[in-house]
Parts: sequence; C-alpha cells; structure tokens
Amino acid sequence: MRRLLIPFTLAVALFCASPLLKSSEHKTIAGNWVLDTSSAPQINGRQVTAGILTINYTHKNIEMSETLTFPDGDHSMDRNWKIDNHFHPVLGAGEGQTSAKWDRMTLTADHEENGAHEMTRLSLSPDRQILTQTTRRLDGSTLILVWKRAG
Repeated sequence: MRRLLIPFTLAVALFCASPLLKSSEHKTIAGNWVLDTSSAPQINGRQVTAGILTINYTHKNIEMSETLTFPDGDHSMDRNWKIDNHFHPVLGAGEGQTSAKWDRMTLTADHEENGAHEMTRLSLSPDRQILTQTTRRLDGSTLILVWKRAG
C-alpha cells in the first residue's frame, strides 16, 4: 500500500504545483524593456527613434507603461489588463473593453472599441531577453515592435 501512496502523493503534488510554476514563468515578462530600433519601426508614417516599456505583473493583472520617442516628441500610453479571458472596461484614458489571457508564454489581449477589434500579442523569447509585441490595429494594419530586456 505504501508503494502506491508515494507515487500518488507525488503526482498530486506536481498537479497542484503546475499552475504555480506557470505563474512564476509568466512573471518573467515583468521588468524594463528598451525598443530595438534596428528594424526602423514607423508608426503612422513617423519614425520611432527610441522606446521604453515597463511591465509590472501580478497574478491576474498586468500594468504596462510605454513611451515611444519620435523626432517631433514623445508619445506615452498606459495599459492595465486583467488576465482572466473576460472582457473588462478599459481603465484610465481610453475607451472600449479588453480581454487578456496567457497562451503558453504569449500574452494575448483583444480590445474592442465601437465595433472595431484590435489584438495585441506579447511573446517572450525562450531565453526571456526579447519581447515581441505584435498588434493588429483597428485600421487592419500590423505593427511589430521588438523590445530587449534593459539592464
């Protein structure tokens, strides 16, 4: 009986710990990121010359502060997403609603505003040093920003 109890106990412990392991893996998205400008990103025809992205992550919430620098000035955006695969109203300056969820090591967010749909994917590289932000924008275009871990 004891021979069966030990493997069963280990299996239950691993099953219960797996959500905790996934959550700790997701925390690696947090931190400070700098934009890789080598791909010469342009937004609305304006050249991006620099960028900083700061991500704070707790179990079911993510807060992002993004500042992009253009030749004619900076543009900043803050986003707060509840990661539970349900739509929630946009907090702060913004409209519509957003639903966010994890798909392995990629955080996806769907934003709906006045009948239009935007999707953002934040994908971590296997070494956790590169973050690729892919956004299918409201106008149908796709924007890709590549961020490198700062520090």
